[in-house]
Amino acid sequence: MAVDGRAVAGQSDRDAVGRARTQSVVPLGKLRFLNAAASVAMVRRFVGLVAEAYSVAQIGETAALLVSELATNATRHAAGGGRIEVVVSRRADRLRVEVRDGSSALPVMRCSGVLDEGGRGLLLVDQLADGHGTYRLPLGKAVWFELIAWDPSIGGLDCMELDHG
Repeated sequence: MAVDGRAVAGQSDRDAVGRARTQSVVPLGKLRFLNAAASVAMVRRFVGLVAEAYSVAQIGETAALLVSELATNATRHAAGGGRIEVVVSRRADRLRVEVRDGSSALPVMRCSGVLDEGGRGLLLVDQLADGHGTYRLPLGKAVWFELIAWDPSIGGLDCMELDHG
């Protein structure tokens, strides 16, 4: 991630691309919701429920916190209206959570002052996640993080898909 007005990209993205080519991705769930601040609580709960359903509740609170930061950023900075999509998957021993929105502008990590009320979401992702980054989509972008969650010897899983809004 970058600081002081530079887009979030770099080593995390390159590492993720390399991992993506060598590890299979198992979809666990997908949620589409309205691009509205009120949706953030649903997203947080959804990720927590997916973590519980797949027996990784020990990282559920961290995943819920981080996805709420990314979803809040999406509702504040993504193109008005529309939907935001949250995709939860498994890659080897990691839970991966992506927040996709319709804006092509990459997120920027800020240096927030002690009295600032916001601007710490990407810093939290940077500090708490085991990997993170962004990538562009044909109509927008995805911002993602990963948390180590499983013993890599545990096998495949099924997917849940919901549409809210």
